[in-house]
Amino acid sequence: MINKNSDIYFGDNEIPIVDGDDLKDFKPESHRIAIWQFNTGERYTIRGKKNFGFFAVKRTDSSNNLDNIEEG
Repeated sequence: MINKNSDIYFGDNEIPIVDGDDLKDFKPESHRIAIWQFNTGERYTIRGKKNFGFFAVKRTDSSNNLDNIEEG
């Protein structure tokens, strides 16, 4: 699913949250840019995909170990 009403901004642009089957298609062709944690406690990986732009993936792990990324 691609949620375009994410209320997550990268620069001046709202970026979508991608998950489910769409994430399976997007993730192999994208690159991790950053990991953001909001004051709500939610954490997202910001990724970039050529010919699409930036998108967010909600993180499910609770560790601060950035080498062990678990998304979606």
